[in-house]
Amino acid sequence: GPLVGVGGGVTSVKDIRYLTICDDADTIAKIANVGFHCIEVLEGNLTKYADNIDELKQILKINGMEMMSVCVGANFIYKDALEDELAHIDAVARMAKDIGICGGAIRARGVQEGDYKLLAEGLDLAKELIETYGLKASYHPHLGSMAETPDQIDKLFALTKIDICPDLAHIAAGGGDPLEVVKKYYDRISFMHLKDLNKNGFA
Repeated sequence: GPLVGVGGGVTSVKDIRYLTICDDADTIAKIANVGFHCIEVLEGNLTKYADNIDELKQILKINGMEMMSVCVGANFIYKDALEDELAHIDAVARMAKDIGICGGAIRARGVQEGDYKLLAEGLDLAKELIETYGLKASYHPHLGSMAETPDQIDKLFALTKIDICPDLAHIAAGGGDPLEVVKKYYDRISFMHLKDLNKNGFA
């Protein structure tokens, strides 16, 4: 379904959320009917159940599904915002079983000297925080982020200890060879996003 930002994120960094607009119960049932047994959700689709997590658990249970991971986004490179971004990641991690992270903001004037170091430091802090919940953290190189091209991916992962969640379509669209990236980072892969890429975009 459509993807939006929700919450008070316009004025408050800690309240930024990604949310897929859909009927969760209907969508999970459709995924189960196709034959899948696990799902990944966006942070907003998880945290909207913060006051009633049993409702989400029941939806999963009646469909024979489990939640494998949740994707949470952050900028990481803005020092003044990092504390609130980590507070947001902490809130998501408390509800999550596993967690994937997207992020790495590109400034209006472009990537600046030192931004990869800032991103790596932020990711390592997020990794440390997430692991306190007994969870595994991984970073998803994403189009439109600082880790889009093969060189950018290599530059970032040389500076951070976090695992990688390769998205095969994003890597291809960024000019990389998905198989080569998987081979290079095989020992740091927690899971992958399997997508195809054609002339019309992701499929």
